[in-house]
Amino acid sequence: MQGEACMRCSGGQTCAVGLCLGGNPHANPGSEGGGHGNGGALATSALWWREGEFVLQRYLPQPQQQTSFHFHAPVVLWEASPNGKRWAAGLATSATHYEVWHAEGDKTRLLHTGSGVLQKLAFAENSQGLAFLVASGPTQGPLQGQLWVSLHAKESPRKLSVEACGMVDSSFHVVDFAFSPDSARLAVRAFVNEGERRAGIWLVTTAEPGTCIAVVYPGEAMEPTPGWGALGPLQWGDNRTLYFRAHLTYDYPLQLYAFRLEGNSGSGLRNPLLSTSTHSLLSFALSPSMPLVALLQENAAFSLLPLGLPLRPSLVTGCETSTLAAAGSMHFSPKNDWLLLVGEARLQLVHLGHRACHPGEVPAALEAVWSPDGNFLATLSRREEADGNATWYIFLHPNNGHTLLQPTLISMGFQHLHQLRWTSF
Repeated sequence: MQGEACMRCSGGQTCAVGLCLGGNPHANPGSEGGGHGNGGALATSALWWREGEFVLQRYLPQPQQQTSFHFHAPVVLWEASPNGKRWAAGLATSATHYEVWHAEGDKTRLLHTGSGVLQKLAFAENSQGLAFLVASGPTQGPLQGQLWVSLHAKESPRKLSVEACGMVDSSFHVVDFAFSPDSARLAVRAFVNEGERRAGIWLVTTAEPGTCIAVVYPGEAMEPTPGWGALGPLQWGDNRTLYFRAHLTYDYPLQLYAFRLEGNSGSGLRNPLLSTSTHSLLSFALSPSMPLVALLQENAAFSLLPLGLPLRPSLVTGCETSTLAAAGSMHFSPKNDWLLLVGEARLQLVHLGHRACHPGEVPAALEAVWSPDGNFLATLSRREEADGNATWYIFLHPNNGHTLLQPTLISMGFQHLHQLRWTSF
């Protein structure tokens, strides 16, 4: 087409824009012997995305089926539970009001409504707990955030109270949160107004919302400027270890910290520095099953650090980290064979066995997510057309552990596509 060769398409597929569209995405000629496990690998997975402002799409590869869910107001946030049986969507009914809708199977209901702006929404790993963060709007300093928590599918959300932590709820402003892997705890990052602004992380139980089990890094007096103190993202290494970035003082660089919960209580940390190699840290990502963390620093140095002794970082070669420094993310494959780098519409892959980047095999991507088994990578791309419109594409890339095979196009259109999500079910 227009001088470009088409991909080799399977039966029932058609060639569009040089790629295979429709049909069975599993039938990739020349890829069956690659060991990526097509036989049933996607039978328990679903790919979701938001199309435009008012529609969620669900794509089931086996059997191939696409379902649309329509809403009466723009969807600003949405998430699906890990088991794929539930999902929740946050709507902006106005500039100052929101709704949170919950669905299980074919049943959809209004879960919560209120005033404010939705900032984050997340399910617990047990697929039962659900929490969402609401900000009242910009103020002097960080947004005034409140956290709402629901522990079960039929339970109405309750606003998190931290009075048991010795805090006044009205002065406690949540800016981030994360469920532990066993869903028994919530890590809550917040600012506290007490004459001078303080930043810290509070660990609370989910069985008894508001019950403090540890306060991490709470006592250091921070500068009034927002951003000093404990910073995101919050990432659990296991059910008792939490990782985050933090400043010690105004002129101290951002570094990577870890908090280990001992017993049923803990104390604030003062010097939990992992390694001097984590100075001036822009972002980090934890491997889901290996003691390994990926580090990106302000000087664009990218390295892998084993979470053990001795702490010796391993530099990764061939990566264009400058595209990550401005706005990027890092994602380990569930199979622990790749680390995915997404930054400024450019996607790169780091093979963990070779410690080297593999650019060029994947089209420029706005978003990219691994399937739960790591056998497939879904990417979202956009191409500007001559008429000024943009065409959005979603590709499915089989992963055989050594390379990503030829992708299959599963969706294309002129509407905005956002927020790719994989689930199991």
